[in-house]
Amino acid sequence: MNPSALLVGLAGGIASALLIAAPVAGGSMGDLLVFVAPLPLAIASLGWGTRAGILSAFVSWVGLIITFNSLVPGVDAMMQATSTALIIAVPMVLVAHYAGLARQNEAAAGGLEWYPYSRLFQLMTFLSAVMVVLSLVVGGYDPAKLAVDLAAGLKEAFVNSGGQVPDDETINAISNFFASMVPLISANGRLMVLVGNLWIALLVVRHSGRPVRPRDDLAANWILPSYMSLVFVVALVLAAVDGPVGMVAAAFAGAAGMAFSMIGLGDLHLFVRRKASRKPLLVVTYVLIFLTFGLPFLPLMLVGLGDAPLNFKRKLLAPAGAA
Repeated sequence: MNPSALLVGLAGGIASALLIAAPVAGGSMGDLLVFVAPLPLAIASLGWGTRAGILSAFVSWVGLIITFNSLVPGVDAMMQATSTALIIAVPMVLVAHYAGLARQNEAAAGGLEWYPYSRLFQLMTFLSAVMVVLSLVVGGYDPAKLAVDLAAGLKEAFVNSGGQVPDDETINAISNFFASMVPLISANGRLMVLVGNLWIALLVVRHSGRPVRPRDDLAANWILPSYMSLVFVVALVLAAVDGPVGMVAAAFAGAAGMAFSMIGLGDLHLFVRRKASRKPLLVVTYVLIFLTFGLPFLPLMLVGLGDAPLNFKRKLLAPAGAA
């Protein structure tokens, strides 16, 4: 490993550990900073090679052990740091490794054939589900206990607002619903974090002048194999089962559902690409996603589910006026 890769690996690991530790140390921005904790690892791996990414993950792990020992007394620092690294650092380095894979192919642009985005997207979808399952197991996820805590919080919120307090049956129903949705919603977020950090890392590395895969048309290449629709449906059905089976199924349903929503969003980009009102339409869409906490992802998910069987992308990519 050359000196620059070694330096970047060390710096990336320290930066990632500090970002992960932000919620532990406190502060209003701590909970937000943890979402970009994988970014330094992705930059190191994409720009300076997988070994730099692995080094940054190792340094981050060591930094977390020190942090948990210092700031969280009574906690098994080694176990906590290891589980955090497995959930945050390892998946990002693995994804960045595959994103940087290429092989010689004279027929490809630039003489290199890069690892397909379709397979990369599939990997990120499965990793997101696994990350959520692992984090919930380590965190001792108990939907029944969580529902009780949510019910108490809801009652207190209604009392403090001065409004009418719903009956216990209504509050318990709301609390049970949201407690059971934690694996699904968490997997939604994990996939967005993984995809977002990879995208930002690619931009950063390109602007740094380091060799990295060329900019691709993500809207056209963001696809999943047809069997993933079946995985999503089966997982959604099994999510209704109580216990570990339901938790695992809900995590996979959440990750796959968000993946299909992203495919639908890509189709929207392709649909408006030739329209004069392209920018306003996309701005409105993203603003609605932000203001409604992701509600537009539901119709976009249906578009994504229909993408492969109905050949949406092929039709949208066809030349204007083609049949």
